[in-house]
Amino acid sequence: MKKVLVLACISLGAMSSSFTSNAQSIPNGSFDNWEGAGTSLHTMKDKRITQRPGEEPVSWNGSSITLNGLAGVDEERIRVNKIVDGDNTYVRLDNAKVGCTKNYLNWNGRLSLGETWASFNYNKELGIIYDIPNLSGPKAANAFAQAGSYDGMEFTYRPDAIRARVSRNNAGENYHIVAYIWNGSAWGDVPGTLAFNGNAYSSTDGYISSWYSLENSDRVLMGKIAKTSGDAHVLASVDYTDNTAHDWKDLIIPLNYNSAYPADERPAKTNVIFCAGDPWDIQTAVDGNTLSVDDVNYVYYSRLDGVSFSGHDVEGFDSDIYEYNLDFGYPNGYDEIAYTVKGQSLDKTVTIDPLWQQLRIDLTVTYTGGNGEGYDVDGESSHTYSFYFAEKTSGVDSLPESMARVTATAGSVSISAFTGVAEVFTVDGRLVARSEIDGNGEIALAKGIYLVRTGSKTARVYVR
Repeated sequence: MKKVLVLACISLGAMSSSFTSNAQSIPNGSFDNWEGAGTSLHTMKDKRITQRPGEEPVSWNGSSITLNGLAGVDEERIRVNKIVDGDNTYVRLDNAKVGCTKNYLNWNGRLSLGETWASFNYNKELGIIYDIPNLSGPKAANAFAQAGSYDGMEFTYRPDAIRARVSRNNAGENYHIVAYIWNGSAWGDVPGTLAFNGNAYSSTDGYISSWYSLENSDRVLMGKIAKTSGDAHVLASVDYTDNTAHDWKDLIIPLNYNSAYPADERPAKTNVIFCAGDPWDIQTAVDGNTLSVDDVNYVYYSRLDGVSFSGHDVEGFDSDIYEYNLDFGYPNGYDEIAYTVKGQSLDKTVTIDPLWQQLRIDLTVTYTGGNGEGYDVDGESSHTYSFYFAEKTSGVDSLPESMARVTATAGSVSISAFTGVAEVFTVDGRLVARSEIDGNGEIALAKGIYLVRTGSKTARVYVR
């Protein structure tokens, strides 16, 4: 019979009952479904919520903006674009300069699961957005942070990696793929009202005249600026960058888990950000650069990372190779089997199946988060590794008793992983059956409670 262990973390011996809720992953990661764009928080004093123009992927928020120009004409700046290529749909994020009458300010194409915020100032006569120069002091890192994301979606799982297909049109500027999971809340100051000193045509006179305290901004959670208050802590994160131009390629980016927090701590939320430029400094965006994105998902590994038998490591073990011929003998029991599981996602079972007659042991790792969403990089949620042994352990002529398993079925008991005589007793000690078992076997019994002895081990079972 198979032995099933339910893992609560990647280390051997850390066990709990399997978490039964459906696995959570990234919604609409194929970008097939689109709708009218949502709203953004403006951190200026006079206006808080504005409507973004165009369409956006369902469940996502982008950086497209509408600016009011001369004579009340709204100028739409679409930074998030729906691209249909045959039967496939993906998103293209565009960097560009923006402004109401003259495009002064660099603005990047961004898309996030979190909400978006922005802060502008412009000359009311000319409608020009001004550059805000760098500042000194503790808020200097926010000088160019005139837009970003905050908050995210509810999320209670620990993914191992984030996966996406991306393409880039031009080199020379980093694009960013950011993902993080966290617990708690934290506040930090982002630019509120932007102003200038008299000279309407000078970008060097700009400054930040007020600040806005924003909860769970990307900059605070990713450590770009110091939090002013709160208890938020990030369990895992990644900020992937690439400054090359390339055609479509599949990226699998591991999340970096913070060892300061328990390996079985579940998060409350997640945020994912794609940016055609630098999400931490929008004024460095290179006009005309684009980032195309498709097929986004979190990855939950269902693979072994290493294994040993009777103190012998399996040399050359590779989580992508599933069969091994070993040059040492069969272990004497489960306590001589040690392994580690790849990644830090929870909700995994490891099944050990001793096949004594074949001198073989199978180990199967299964992600049990549920509903088919906890996929590994190959689209599977379970992987089996087979190990073939050279010989029986010296001096052992039958399957070790510690491997024996007894289960009750309708009208019988099933005995596996045992070689020898099995005896069945009633609860008052009366022998009712005796059978020679060679690896696996069944003993027919009437309905009732029995004690089944296999060698020195005794199991209590109920036959239906």
